[in-house]
Amino acid sequence: MITIEIKDLSKKFKIKQRLIYPVKNFSLDVRKGEILGIVGKNGAGKSTLLRILAGIYKPDGGRVTIRGRVATILGLNFGLDKRLTLRDNVYFSCSLLGMSKREINSKFGRIVEFAELKGFEDVKLYKFSDGMIARLAFSIAIHKDFDILLIDETISVGDVSFMQKCENKIFEFKKAEKTIVYVSHSLDIGLCDRIVWMDKGRIMAIGGREIIKKYWRDSVKDTKVSEEQIRLFKEWVRELERKNGK
Repeated sequence: MITIEIKDLSKKFKIKQRLIYPVKNFSLDVRKGEILGIVGKNGAGKSTLLRILAGIYKPDGGRVTIRGRVATILGLNFGLDKRLTLRDNVYFSCSLLGMSKREINSKFGRIVEFAELKGFEDVKLYKFSDGMIARLAFSIAIHKDFDILLIDETISVGDVSFMQKCENKIFEFKKAEKTIVYVSHSLDIGLCDRIVWMDKGRIMAIGGREIIKKYWRDSVKDTKVSEEQIRLFKEWVRELERKNGK
């Protein structure tokens, strides 16, 4: 079953009398239960695409069909107000996600526990570190009933143990046949079933983990890369293949 269907999608912005197309003639289907990774340099159109899927931006061409309920984690501070306490942010954000007060009451403790923020319920977010805010944003999003989860970079922020916790939760969602689209400009997408490499609003390649190598080579071909960076990248690839039984 196809849960996200994208056909000839285009989005343009006018910047200083010039039209910019962060997404252009983009077509892609995402299957139910699939974890799809999207990589690309800054400005490749990844975040714009995700915001179109989330309904924040309207496309200027083509169409998007979404089959199911959507939850989003779009950047570190998206939907959170640093002037409010953790408690107020949870109730405000969850209400925007369509949850009733009764539902928020029942899930509040689990949200705080997953985010590892017990004891900070009445602290304002401006006193939080980026990692704490990232944990809260992720926890709020995953406690909504959803069929499709859209993630923009967030789980790459925070300590290693929490990133592993997020990965475990994502695998739980996969077993439950939830669809996940994860956008990144880096290489931390070993969770994915398929990977899309974007550049200048278009698809450069689609495939498995070999796409990571192609994207990396293209990213560094015009950049001076040290032998140490190459060694670390090769170690990362070997570890990724080991985790996936290759």
